[in-house]
Amino acid sequence: MGLLATSTFRQRLAVKLLWLMGILAVVGLSITPQAELPQVVDINDKLAHLLAYLGVTLVGVFAASSAARRHAISGFMIVLGLALEFAQLHVPGRHFEVWDMVANSAGAIIALMVFNAFSALRSKGL
Repeated sequence: MGLLATSTFRQRLAVKLLWLMGILAVVGLSITPQAELPQVVDINDKLAHLLAYLGVTLVGVFAASSAARRHAISGFMIVLGLALEFAQLHVPGRHFEVWDMVANSAGAIIALMVFNAFSALRSKGL
C-alpha cells in the first residue's frame, strides 16, 4: 500500500500533478538549447542530474499505490533519462553523455531505495 493510501483524493491528485510537473521540468530543461539555459546555480552537472531524477522519482514513488507501480515509475524515469540523452544529440549546444545517463538512472534507483527505507522505518513505528 502506498504512503498516500489514507490521504484524500485531492491530496493524491496534487502529488500526481507535482510528479507530472517535475517530469515536464526535466524534459524541458533537457531539450532546451544550452545557450538558452539559465545559469542559476553553480553545481556539478552529474550531481544536478542525480538530484533532479532523485527528486522527481521520489515524488512519483511516494504517490504510487503498490510496489509494482513504484518499480514502474522508477523504470519509466530511467528510460526517460536514456531517451532524453539521445534526444540531446539533436539539440544545439547539448551533448550525449553516458555519465549523464548513469547519474539519471542512479537518481531514480536511489529514490526507490529511499522509499523502501522510509517505508521499513514507518512499518516499525519509527
